[in-house]
Order: sequence, then C-alpha cells, then structure tokens
Amino acid sequence: MGHDVLSGMSTYRHQMRRVGKFVTLDLSADRVYFRQIVSPLSDAEVALTYRSVDYLVCTSRSEGFGFSIAEAMACGLTPIFPH
Repeated sequence: MGHDVLSGMSTYRHQMRRVGKFVTLDLSADRVYFRQIVSPLSDAEVALTYRSVDYLVCTSRSEGFGFSIAEAMACGLTPIFPH
C-alpha cells in the first residue's frame, strides 16, 4: 500500500481496479495484494487500512521521520525494510 506502488506494474494494468480511494491489484496466485492510494486518507482510514494488512513493506531509501513505520507498529504490523 502506498503512493506509486503500481507504477512499474504495467504488465498487470488490465487487472487493476479502482476501489474507493485506492487502485488495487490482486495477485492471488502469489498471495500479494497491492493498494495504491489515489485520494488522501483520513487518520481513521489510515488506521483501518493498516489493521487490514499483514506487513508494511517500506521500499524507500530514507523514510523522513519514520511516521509510516511508527503508525504501522502502533497498529500491530511488522515493518519490513531494506538495510
């Protein structure tokens, strides 16, 4: 979940769907479900979204102040990020 998470996934464009404030891509065979945010989320929507996923994968080289990681951990998620 995040911004621009589907930008490199043009091969799957025909499988992408707009659902509310997200564009989604469901790769069930690989057990992966992507949500790309296309409209701002309220604090309650962020918390609900974090609680509906299993992990937060942080792919950025630097994460500003670490807010997304702290928010995810506050919602009980395991953050995954590179060295």
